[in-house]
Amino acid sequence: MRNFDKKHKVMADNYFEKSTVALGTIVSIILISVVVSIVMFG
Repeated sequence: MRNFDKKHKVMADNYFEKSTVALGTIVSIILISVVVSIVMFG
């Protein structure tokens, strides 16, 4: 999916790319929070 996006960065794909990056950032923050809580309470 990501390779496809990188190869076809044109016009409308730029908007899709931004929303994908935002989702990725949110997911990363959630994963980091989970890992930190496991480390602290584990």
